Amino acid sequence: MRREDPETKKRDSGVSWENLCPLFVDRQAQFGQPGDASGDLSRPKGVATDRSGHVYVVDSMFHAFQIFDAAGELLFMLGSQGHDAGQFWLPTDIFIAADDSIYVSDSHNQRVQIFRYIGGEP
Repeated sequence: MRREDPETKKRDSGVSWENLCPLFVDRQAQFGQPGDASGDLSRPKGVATDRSGHVYVVDSMFHAFQIFDAAGELLFMLGSQGHDAGQFWLPTDIFIAADDSIYVSDSHNQRVQIFRYIGGEP
């Protein structure tokens, strides 16, 4: 039942996020550590996965995206700051399409770049 705060006149469901978390979230694992080397994370802005279970993380501080395996091991990193193909300037999100095409929103270059990961080592 929703309650109304008499001071703010805002409605409150009476259910807090802390109460809901144990019901809906069971953290399975995590990976990544702060730093400035390949495989580290500085300002991760978007995460996506492909059909093979690879985890893609776009990082605006590195102006790049990284591809990890499901265990968090770095497979590949692409990007640097700039305006050319494969370069980014504050990328903000990443999306993996059904055909595993990689779409990266490149905010300050005002574009979306499209890639395909075909395998390889970092």
